[in-house]
Amino acid sequence: MNFALELQSAAVRGGWLGRTAVHSEVGSWSYARLFDTAARVTTMLRRHGVLPRDRVLIALPNSIAWVVAFLAVARAGATVVPVDPELSAAQHLDLTADCDPVLVVTAEFLRHHFTGLTCVTDARMLGGAAAADPARAQRTDGPLYVQYTSGRAHGTRGAQHPHGNPGRYLRAAGRALGVSAGDVTLPVSGFHLAHAFTGAFMAPLTVGGAVVLTEYRPDPAEAAALAERFAVTKLYADPSWLDTLPAAPAGFDKLAAVHTCGGQLPRVLAAHAAAALGAPVLHQFASPETGGAALANTARHNNAGTVGRPVPGYRAQIRDAAGRVLPDGAEGELWLAGPGMMSGYLGDPAVTGVTGGWLRTGERARREPRGAYIHIGSA
Repeated sequence: MNFALELQSAAVRGGWLGRTAVHSEVGSWSYARLFDTAARVTTMLRRHGVLPRDRVLIALPNSIAWVVAFLAVARAGATVVPVDPELSAAQHLDLTADCDPVLVVTAEFLRHHFTGLTCVTDARMLGGAAAADPARAQRTDGPLYVQYTSGRAHGTRGAQHPHGNPGRYLRAAGRALGVSAGDVTLPVSGFHLAHAFTGAFMAPLTVGGAVVLTEYRPDPAEAAALAERFAVTKLYADPSWLDTLPAAPAGFDKLAAVHTCGGQLPRVLAAHAAAALGAPVLHQFASPETGGAALANTARHNNAGTVGRPVPGYRAQIRDAAGRVLPDGAEGELWLAGPGMMSGYLGDPAVTGVTGGWLRTGERARREPRGAYIHIGSA
């Protein structure tokens, strides 16, 4: 299987090659241009020795270059390792030591973080694409991407996901999460984070929607200007960003929903953000291991002060230290199972974090009688 090929085939079948896939401050790209450029960059990657199952680390902000690089690596049958470009040189060094990439795609100002490794800058990658021939996609049974955890439950580890995971996840949960071809999505979080990666990158591109990309984290005023300019209908944010919202920022009048993840969203903050933005704030729980939001509030079921119910295809339980399932109202460890789960941790098959198909998240939570879950924090 090859995710990039499946994505392109879906666009051909759906007739959306001519639609806009990406809006940015430097221009808008159609699906056709995106796929063609990615195919040409795949040729460039192969010239750098990238083979199927090799790992390519991407240290870039949300940008057209990030999307092209991801699709090109996927098309080559290799594995993408997306990391936060704002990490320190020491932190980047730790991650490269763990994943051992054959190539790093990054910005010129970050090259010194990857001394001793083969690097291609985003400018050189995009600038050289036109001179390369488009490459055929390579089918593979290797991982599509490795997403690093923040060190919560099992230390900092790379969660591996096969090429079929995004499709399985979105087929199961996409409808409940409101994934729609008519949406224009704006993330204010980087694609190295699980909820933005799946909700604001994978989801729009699998149905013919559009995503608005910025190479910086926009403040509310900047986000409002982008929302007005590109008629944004979905916003992906986090509690810390929502906490900076003024009373009623202009420019968000077309918003249908705000998706947020990370920490427990206080009821007061949720109410303020919903009133300020004129759209429901739908809090959810996602992690690098789950492949997307495993628990989520939706337009149909929005329970303030919770991270919602299991999305279709997912199951959740609260268990004690011995693995026994606890009743509603009892605090314990959150266990999850579903179709988008990781296949295991990179380089550490003995510590998978998965038992009998269930992921031990290392997070404390409790279940309400109505079926929604309250996230308490890390264990």
